[in-house]
Amino acid sequence: MNISFIDRNRRNGRFLILGSASPELIRRSSESLAGRISFEELFPLHIAELADRSSIESLWYRSGLPPAFLAGSDNKAMRWLRDYLHTVTTRDLPILGLNTDVTKLRMFLYLLAQQQGGLMNRETLARSTGVSATTISRYLYYLEHIFVIRELQPWYVNMRKRLVRSPKVYIRHSGLLHAMLNIQSHNELINHLAVGGSWEGFVVEQTLALLPDHCHMYFYRTHQGAEADILIVKRNKPVVCADIKRTYAPMMSRGFANVIQDHQTEQNFIIWPGEENFPVAENVQAMGLWNWLEFLQSL
Repeated sequence: MNISFIDRNRRNGRFLILGSASPELIRRSSESLAGRISFEELFPLHIAELADRSSIESLWYRSGLPPAFLAGSDNKAMRWLRDYLHTVTTRDLPILGLNTDVTKLRMFLYLLAQQQGGLMNRETLARSTGVSATTISRYLYYLEHIFVIRELQPWYVNMRKRLVRSPKVYIRHSGLLHAMLNIQSHNELINHLAVGGSWEGFVVEQTLALLPDHCHMYFYRTHQGAEADILIVKRNKPVVCADIKRTYAPMMSRGFANVIQDHQTEQNFIIWPGEENFPVAENVQAMGLWNWLEFLQSL
């Protein structure tokens, strides 16, 4: 890809905007454009773009990848997602340089799907997949850079406590997660063992899509049991603490209370699947996902 013509007449206001590029085209490009290029991550559809709130459950089940969300039925959406996964693992990743046993790669993805939102343990994943920890690291690197997985980092500035330092790992697209687990409908999802992890991953991605640039998001966990799914940090100080619960009777856990005590955050929430906001404890409010995302934009 030769785009040196940009340098022939350098002046402000000239842009070459690429919505996407094939992996092979990127790999074979001779121009790095260092200092002349800006990257903007475009997230899939999020609930702020929906016409009404009744579509949230469909967005969660199918994901925000437009062909899946707009498919004529759940069956067609799952078929498209399975085809997408097949193309990524058999064509895109080898082109980008990940030459590996596709069967083991898919087994690795299935293990990640089973433990959606779990702590990363490369050694355990390596033993379960039958590859080395180095290969697992390569899988993670490539899958993260093609936006299939996300590693959410822990907040561990407080050195006085024994803090968990392993990242959490999510399949970024909820619909892709459901396709991997062969969940055939929204009703089946509601009764599936993966429902909690799926909802958590969906809320995490929705949150990151609308998080202001000056804020950063982590999770927090100590070996003593303090735990929060979301810790929003502004100017190196935790300012918002949130727990994600797929339940219609949200209650504050002792571990979440300990996080609030550790960081003295004044804005604390339990994100639940309903729409109403109501207090669950002193300085802690249950909040529906739609209202939570509106709150984020006020930050």
